[in-house]
Amino acid sequence: MLLEVVVSCVLLGALLTVCLGLVQGSVSQQRAIQERLVAIEEAQNVLEELYGRPWDELGPEAARGVKLSDEAQQVLPEGRVEAEIGQPEAGPKDPAAKRIVVSVRWQPGAARPELSVRLAAWKYARHAP
Repeated sequence: MLLEVVVSCVLLGALLTVCLGLVQGSVSQQRAIQERLVAIEEAQNVLEELYGRPWDELGPEAARGVKLSDEAQQVLPEGRVEAEIGQPEAGPKDPAAKRIVVSVRWQPGAARPELSVRLAAWKYARHAP
């Protein structure tokens, strides 16, 4: 009888250890997904803000003024946002086109590589008909 109880406790302990590992992995994956979603939303918001500016104000100085929102700073460890505004790199140079690129980077942990999301848009100057 005592042997059966000991074996049952050992099996129960092993099962709990496996279950705890699965729960911990699930929580870690949920946190990574949440960080990535927040980074994508932050990049979209910055891109929209820059895209909505008048053509004459859309230059390198506008790109230097971007920063992470308070919510993104809380969710993204060591998070930062960068923006570039310039001529499209490929194809013929069109002075009526500007390329806007927004990158959000964060460091999820000391032992993990830096992660990032990057979005781009092109804005064209409006010409009077």
